[in-house]
Amino acid sequence: MKLISRIVIFLIAIVCAAPSLAEPRVGNVRMNFGTAGRSLTQGKIAKMLRRSDAAMPLDLRQESYGIYVPQDYKAGMPHGVMVYIDTADLPALESSWTSTLENRHVIWLSPNGAGRNEPLSKRLALAIDAIDNLKEHYAIDTERVYICGRHCGSVVGAVAMMSVPEVFKGAVITDTRFYRDINTHIDGLKYSAAKDELFSAPPRRSLSTAKRSSRVVIMFPPGKAYRTMNMATFNKGWKTEGFRYLANAKNVDMTDMVITGKSFDAAIQYMDAPLTKTAASHFRKGQSYEKTKKIGLACGAYALAAMRGGGTKEGGAAVKRFDELYPQFMETVTKRENEITALINKGDFVKAVAEIRKAKTAFGTLGEAAIKRLNVKYDAARKRAKGK
Repeated sequence: MKLISRIVIFLIAIVCAAPSLAEPRVGNVRMNFGTAGRSLTQGKIAKMLRRSDAAMPLDLRQESYGIYVPQDYKAGMPHGVMVYIDTADLPALESSWTSTLENRHVIWLSPNGAGRNEPLSKRLALAIDAIDNLKEHYAIDTERVYICGRHCGSVVGAVAMMSVPEVFKGAVITDTRFYRDINTHIDGLKYSAAKDELFSAPPRRSLSTAKRSSRVVIMFPPGKAYRTMNMATFNKGWKTEGFRYLANAKNVDMTDMVITGKSFDAAIQYMDAPLTKTAASHFRKGQSYEKTKKIGLACGAYALAAMRGGGTKEGGAAVKRFDELYPQFMETVTKRENEITALINKGDFVKAVAEIRKAKTAFGTLGEAAIKRLNVKYDAARKRAKGK
């Protein structure tokens, strides 16, 4: 239990994670996380799921990801993320998903080297680490982080969503397997979860959280052969287990076990629905912060309203206010960062710490990158001072 708690604490993210100030790349991007790449070891994941397939700890410098970033991405505007786990080691973005990613402000991310021949612990660790590190490069709305996959990749998605619901807030499931036995028969055979080498039962506490808050879309393949098992898994599995936000899609568009076109768009829309309702509230918060001159917090609130409320009156108004305020805010951030850096360079560490704390409160989530840089400078300066 202590191990699980440490993993959860390590992964819990703020609602809107801010990126670095570097010009973000858009469109198709191949990325690894370089020397700064952090990693959960496969061993921790395997132990959490009570599995024996752990290998060497992951070194993210050796791993790569395929990413698609919407063309209209703006720094500071928190996007959703869809993590995709394929059966192949070099997955490709389904072309019919692009319009949904653009219109609904979602980044597509898929780990390379996470195909069907890799152990579950590695595939799951690559997915978790991707989110933990992606927010260093792009603004991420961590309430809109979802996961899906093809064939057994969908099972990895289901295990991830139920094992670390603090990271994955929703999942699109296209596989009929489940974490416990289902009393139905196909060709005279009973499905037994205990004999399934891929679908691990999630930790109880995590599963309880997923049942209360995770948004799950079941999109089983069409066709007569799947019908009996599909309905049994939905009714006697997901529904009986009490998942609160659960949808069983009808008339699913699917090619080679990958949902396409309108079905993918409908899945994102369903998982986003509870958050779309919060757009008006975030817009009002932005107005309130703006009146009290808390521009950083106002920008953060307007950004969430804009991304979650696309197509609504509040969403459109939030985009306008964000575009007007954000450049002013970043000028303030740069000025304060330079002033605090000067204090650090002078060796006035007591005052520098006090100013960093004030700046952290004033900047909000959009100023996190600046605060992180200041902390690095502060730590380096203190080490140099102690070494003299």
